[in-house]
Amino acid sequence: MSIKLVAIDLDQTLLRADKTYDVERFEAVVEQLTQQGVMVCIATGNSYHKIVEFFSASVLEKLHLAGDNGNFIMCDHEVEQVIGIERQTFLKLCDYFEGKDNFFICISTGEVSYMNVSEGIGFEKILKYNNEYKIVQDFSEIPEEQVATKIAIFSPRSLARNKVIAKELSDQFADLSVVTSGDDWVDAYHYEGGKGSAIQFFKERYQLKPEEVMAFGDSLNDESMMKEVKYSVAMSNADTDLALHCQYKIGSNEEQAVIDILERLVNEPDAQFMDQYEMNR
Repeated sequence: MSIKLVAIDLDQTLLRADKTYDVERFEAVVEQLTQQGVMVCIATGNSYHKIVEFFSASVLEKLHLAGDNGNFIMCDHEVEQVIGIERQTFLKLCDYFEGKDNFFICISTGEVSYMNVSEGIGFEKILKYNNEYKIVQDFSEIPEEQVATKIAIFSPRSLARNKVIAKELSDQFADLSVVTSGDDWVDAYHYEGGKGSAIQFFKERYQLKPEEVMAFGDSLNDESMMKEVKYSVAMSNADTDLALHCQYKIGSNEEQAVIDILERLVNEPDAQFMDQYEMNR
């Protein structure tokens, strides 16, 4: 059985630490895979307005985009699915952090992000990941018709400490999924959302089986999609807690290991070569 869908995380997976990747190789392999009927999905915590910064217009036409951790799906410039957080819930979460030091919140609605800081390290860090944004004094100023697809919390602490914070938030807010997304970030979204929900969307729409889907990731916000596919692939630089949920491990983002695998997939679409990357349990 051949691979029909490939889902790829961006930061620390496709992208190197400096936010670059081998554009020429990636564009060529996407073209080849598309010609073979393989769908390529970018499944990332980044929002739509940031994702498009990394790809040329010609490649974007071929990609499926599952931004905000899979909660805002765009295909060919059309919004296909949005999974949002109840307004009351995201306002309660913001209240939870009121008065707590060194937590900086950014709320995404898919196409625009809201923050309540305009200077300092929190602002600079959020700005790094958001091109379309608005500054508010209070998050209650977000228009009621806007749907919050992701809450990103910049928390300049150790990954271990942020995992504890994510667990505390999960216990406090039963209708949210809360995960770490890299070293300095904690992401919250609707409990029925996540990258796994995006994979479910594509599997249902295109009648795909788990063994026809491959996913690449490095952080715990990738965990839900790993559970939806047979070919769950962790980077060598991945969080060890994510690797526990993956069947395969490849090289690092710095080595452009994702592109290596995609190039092999062009010539070996049944993915049997992945056996050499299977992890010993």
